Amino acid sequence: MINNAEVPVIGASAFGGLMSYGVLVDLDTLTNLKYGFLTIKNSHREVRGGKTRIICEVVCECGGTKTVALDNLRKGHVTSCGCHTTEQFILHHTKHGQINTRLYGIWTNMKTRCYNKNIPRYKNYGERGITICDEWKNDFSIFYEWAISHGYEETLTIERINVEGNYCPENCTWVTVQAQECNRTDTLYYTIDGETKCLSEWCREYKVGYARTWMRLKKGREIYEALTSPNDSRYVTRKITCE
Repeated sequence: MINNAEVPVIGASAFGGLMSYGVLVDLDTLTNLKYGFLTIKNSHREVRGGKTRIICEVVCECGGTKTVALDNLRKGHVTSCGCHTTEQFILHHTKHGQINTRLYGIWTNMKTRCYNKNIPRYKNYGERGITICDEWKNDFSIFYEWAISHGYEETLTIERINVEGNYCPENCTWVTVQAQECNRTDTLYYTIDGETKCLSEWCREYKVGYARTWMRLKKGREIYEALTSPNDSRYVTRKITCE
């Protein structure tokens, strides 16, 4: 898109010509020349630090305007009013417009808990040596392709198969949020009548709130009593254990 045609060389006395690339240029001949997304509309001489240069007023294809030195246009240092640079930045960092998706959020949160020492959850991940493989960490599109090809759905969350291992294709899968709650390293498991489940599973089975049950446990109640009415004497013979 850059017009590489040389600006005509004319006599030094005509139109107060200036040297650019070792040739004398007529400022009028610059009008409507196009460099990248920019079209020159006006130009003038400017003296800075004892040096004279040609400054161009340009209009971008997006409608934006900008003032830029002719040499920067010719060398390709400036090709738009800034819109194209911003567009390319967003494209590079979001990979096909995924920045507002849930999957992109999973990717950024994964990196945060592994590498951001300023958040509380870092102690359970980065501080324990949990990292992300380079291909995922450095390129969302690669993570995206793996996720889609390995069963990602909006209701699922990423899970490390080995909780001591890293985030990488061979150690990750997609599971329900409920299943992940039971696979955390700090999850407590409770046994009722010989059947062991994590607290969230018991709460779902008994159709009671997790927070209420957890508060009852913190107050010293047994698991079954915490899940049911504290005055219900039908359950006092149950065998309750906590692992």
